Amino acid sequence: MDRMHGIDGNLTVGRQPDREDLRRLAEHGYGTVIDLRHAGEPGHALSPAEEREAAEGAGLTYLHLPVSLDTLTPAVLARFRAAVAESDGRTYVHCAAGQRAAALALATRAASQGLSAYAVLAEAEGSGLMVHDPRARDFIHRIASPPDL
Repeated sequence: MDRMHGIDGNLTVGRQPDREDLRRLAEHGYGTVIDLRHAGEPGHALSPAEEREAAEGAGLTYLHLPVSLDTLTPAVLARFRAAVAESDGRTYVHCAAGQRAAALALATRAASQGLSAYAVLAEAEGSGLMVHDPRARDFIHRIASPPDL
């Protein structure tokens, strides 16, 4: 799959996978796929129900955790972090445009490692993961540790 971004050794964000991508994820040691899209979001090859069927057919655990950029909260982050912690193998997380997935994954990394938003955003952008939605960036800043002064 193209445009995948490793956040740490167990968590990767990227575009919505198709059936073949799901098979490849399983072959590469992923155990769980977390889909952040709401049912009915337009323009995607697989609906959440179709993705669940394809993921489970490939031997992956599929979790549907629908969230919007306007509803990113510490409670949503807690549910996301619990899902990642319970994953068997590496976790692949996606949404439609990547902003929700990046926000939750980077906030997870910042919170678990005591990093500032500036640090995780700079590292992400250095690897090509651009977080340009202001709601996603604001969420990461609200969760992450303040920068060292």
